[in-house]
Amino acid sequence: MKKILNICILLAVICFVGQSCEQDPAYQFQDDGKIYFKYPKKINAFGVETNIQLDSILYSLADKPDDLEKDTLWIKMQIMGERKDIERQYKIVAVADSSSAKEGLDFETLPEIYTFHSNVGIDSFPLILKPQSFKKVFCRNVLLKLEATPDLGIAFVEYSTILINFSAYPLEPDWWGMGFGYTLGAYHPLVYDKVVEIYGSKEVDIYGNNPYCTYVGNVVRTWFEENVVIDPFTGERLVL
Repeated sequence: MKKILNICILLAVICFVGQSCEQDPAYQFQDDGKIYFKYPKKINAFGVETNIQLDSILYSLADKPDDLEKDTLWIKMQIMGERKDIERQYKIVAVADSSSAKEGLDFETLPEIYTFHSNVGIDSFPLILKPQSFKKVFCRNVLLKLEATPDLGIAFVEYSTILINFSAYPLEPDWWGMGFGYTLGAYHPLVYDKVVEIYGSKEVDIYGNNPYCTYVGNVVRTWFEENVVIDPFTGERLVL
């Protein structure tokens, strides 16, 4: 009877060890045949990269020539696990139902397949924008999604999509809400231009220069009250 009990205990220990190995995250991490979007890090008001990950990318063409036909945004991808001495293929699709941008119109049609180069852990692919299509629209976006291929599966569901917001105008900076949202309301690129003009720089210090920011906000509000500015997106007067 004692012998049978010892055998049962031994079998239980073997099963427990086997289950522990299957659930070990380090073991799962060795699966290097998977890929995911490498999310960008948030840049704070001082221009310093933080540890906060963003699930979207903001891209403005405001400083580019007005007659620009194409512009390329490079989006980073990361392999799970170790690098390999072979090229591997992966697939990206645009989710039309979750995007305001139109594939082939606002950005070039995505290729059927992309190549992750050998001996690298991080690679990138180009999203080619067509500015002439959205130059009179404040903002467009496209949701990109990873799809599994025979070479590379999906590493993490939560990192399998990324939202790209792009515009021909300056996009809302981090300092807007805390620095000028109270005095000037919702962000608008024309109001932003006037703020930069009065402040004297695009590098606004809302923490070390708060009294001056308040002064600039009041000056800008008064200017829009005294001048008629037509909103290019609505065709109506821009009222703060």
